Amino acid sequence: MIYRWRVPAAGETFAHFQLDTRVERPRVTVTETFLATDIESGAAVMLEVLRAGVTGVEKARFTTRARRLQAVKHPYVLAVLETAPTHCVLEAPTNHVLEEHAGIAIARSRQKLLWLSQVATAVAALHKGGMVHGALSLDEITVSLDASVKVTVPVGGDVSGSPLDDIRAFAAAACDLILGAGAPAEDAKTLAERLHQAGAPLETAAVIARIRTGSSMTSEDLAEKLAPFSDYAGPSTEPLLPIVPRRA
Repeated sequence: MIYRWRVPAAGETFAHFQLDTRVERPRVTVTETFLATDIESGAAVMLEVLRAGVTGVEKARFTTRARRLQAVKHPYVLAVLETAPTHCVLEAPTNHVLEEHAGIAIARSRQKLLWLSQVATAVAALHKGGMVHGALSLDEITVSLDASVKVTVPVGGDVSGSPLDDIRAFAAAACDLILGAGAPAEDAKTLAERLHQAGAPLETAAVIARIRTGSSMTSEDLAEKLAPFSDYAGPSTEPLLPIVPRRA
């Protein structure tokens, strides 16, 4: 069965939300995404609305994925606030994405390791909740005012991936964050050396490099490997640098 309805546009009202801005998603999804305002509470939110013409299978997958994500309730995962058959409501992300820090400011190496530790625990929580991210990258991760991350999970995104795909995407994102976007996937030894020179501890650099070049690891093991950086463990003179999102 094909479900057809009119998808709203930015500037219109949908349910009890004023749709402010359409969010461009570089990857194919079965939804349209908007930054919106809850008319009843005045709160800023993000809304995913199913596209017209989705199949019954796609609609069912969307509903299941929204409910599973709502149940995750992890501090580093953008939370689902409300679910419905044709849409879901998430908390509003900041407009400061982790991609903006790719490859810059080596003095922030410890802060980058903190962010990666938080992302790893978020991915592990998603997998434990029975779902995969499917499109993990630096532009799907925002930085909050307290300098912690929020991983945005496209509810209407591709569900064909596996947990291993998420782990490999994490390693690619880690390399981009530490070395710069588009860093080549070299052999594991060379890549580990470059990551280490850029500020990653040798053991951590080796783990990321092995995954990036083809090795496998569970998300739980990955989170455990990065756990020492969740509290800035180890001696350092680097300050914690607060991140203030830029406003348009």
